Amino acid sequence: MTTTTGPLSSVGDLLAHRVARTPAETAVVCGRARVSYAELAARSDEVAARLAGHGAASETRVGLLVERGVDMVVAVFGVLKAGAAYVPLDPAHPARHRAALLADAGVTLVLTEPDLAGSLPPECVPVFVSGGGDRPAVALPRIRPDNLAYVLYTSGSTGQPRGVLGTHRGLLALFAAHHAGIFETARERLRVAHTAALSFDASWDPLLWMLAGHELHVLDRADPRETVAALAAARADVLDATPSHLRMLLLAGLLDGPARPRVVVTGGEPVGPDLGAALTGAGVVVRTAYGTTETTVDSLVGDTVPEGRAVLGRPVAGTRAQVLDAGLRPAAEGELYLAGPGLTRGYLGRPGATAASFVADPAGPPGSRMYRTGDRVRRREDGLLDFLGRADGQVKIRGIRVDPADAEAALLGHPGLAAAAVVARRDGRDTDHLVAYVVPKTASVTGLRAYLRGRVPEHLVPARFVELAALPLTGSGKVDRRALPEPGRPGGDVSAPRNPAEELVADVWREALGLDRVGAEDDFVELGGDSILAMRVAGTLNRRLGTALPAQAVFEHRTVAGLAAALPAAHTGRAPVRTAPGTALPLSSGQERL
Repeated sequence: MTTTTGPLSSVGDLLAHRVARTPAETAVVCGRARVSYAELAARSDEVAARLAGHGAASETRVGLLVERGVDMVVAVFGVLKAGAAYVPLDPAHPARHRAALLADAGVTLVLTEPDLAGSLPPECVPVFVSGGGDRPAVALPRIRPDNLAYVLYTSGSTGQPRGVLGTHRGLLALFAAHHAGIFETARERLRVAHTAALSFDASWDPLLWMLAGHELHVLDRADPRETVAALAAARADVLDATPSHLRMLLLAGLLDGPARPRVVVTGGEPVGPDLGAALTGAGVVVRTAYGTTETTVDSLVGDTVPEGRAVLGRPVAGTRAQVLDAGLRPAAEGELYLAGPGLTRGYLGRPGATAASFVADPAGPPGSRMYRTGDRVRRREDGLLDFLGRADGQVKIRGIRVDPADAEAALLGHPGLAAAAVVARRDGRDTDHLVAYVVPKTASVTGLRAYLRGRVPEHLVPARFVELAALPLTGSGKVDRRALPEPGRPGGDVSAPRNPAEELVADVWREALGLDRVGAEDDFVELGGDSILAMRVAGTLNRRLGTALPAQAVFEHRTVAGLAAALPAAHTGRAPVRTAPGTALPLSSGQERL
């Protein structure tokens, strides 16, 4: 594709350049809906004018609550063209969580749809994406590179999410880096899938492919089988997804048919040699990406899949990656610091946290900063960086950076708890998950799960709950997290499966949950099951039995016996159909990227 030329001050300029070159080409597709670049520009102009008519201007923060589709893309560009910054709100997240983000970001205007407007707090003013073609006569501002473009919330270290302040300069730098490292390899127009939520920073990667001249296909990622079918129907050439999501898609048959992606860009977690081998063995070109929300998505990229280690790759154009020791001196092994135009402003309303993470760059010009990633790395002789682990308590849960303190703070709000501590553990599947240690007064584990699910996203709900009479304390009276016991076997049922169907379901649950045994009356959720693991259970059963069991069935029939009884009778007596090696892949350990 052709490189964009000329002076660029904003993301809106990128769209304007593309409209000038190929106005009639299709820009965005979702199902039967499709818009050209010229239509996308016109519709986003209308949205920008309506927002400006409601007072949106430079540095105004606008909530963005829309379902996935063409309007979602129109809404993003409409906010940016108004000079404002969008704060993405996931319709799937609890209303309490969305309200907390709106309050923290100081949002009063929310760009939304009629069906979602009723869930907004009363102090917020809804502005609809589709306004019947009206366009108030309001002049739109000239946007500068350092203007705010978005506020994305990441896990903090104080029990509260932190809003990262991303700029147009960072997105322009990411676009330029993609041109220097990815886009230039595409000699034809490609169909690029968009599956990430807007609250995940990696959602910008497919949008930038679209601005480079490729056709964007917005897909729903709720059900892997539906996503795979949509990818095949769209004949998508490029897919950007985390390793955990890719594994679910492989289980759903991503590589089984001829309409498979030609290029996969993945990050957020270590890829792992098994996943890499499955993709490359099918002829898929794999590009790995590492980065953080604080450095505008992608900072390091690689074009090989390592064997047995997490290799982060090399810096993208314009980014400097420094490995420093505790004294900020260059070292072969140490903490990774990133510098360059991709650095964001820091954290909204948190100057202390900003100062701690965005520090003076001793190797840069006066006044320049670098971002302390918290990742420990080793620089190899060939210049690549190996990932060694985190320098703090954060972990990746399904590709999302999570601080256990966030879940702990939410849990301690329950009036029926005397005390609680949340830590990260690694299970038999070599996967990070959260474990909550609770000292209840009146609360039950079932009640605690329901309480959290009404307040935080699913990835912050601990997979395991352990009841204790008291939390262990250090000599200074703090929780002794190293003394917290390893969680024993969850659940209380040890009754053996009673028929072939129950044996099959129990076998699949054991594999998915990393347990030694599962009883016939054990509860999937109480064993630590979540939506991702439910997708894996359903996918494995479907592949073994040739059925089309939805993931939701695992939650509707939460015991082994209940799910076994729900399986089609014609299939439950069959011997399991073993899949080819490398097809049914386990979840990897851990939407910023690694």
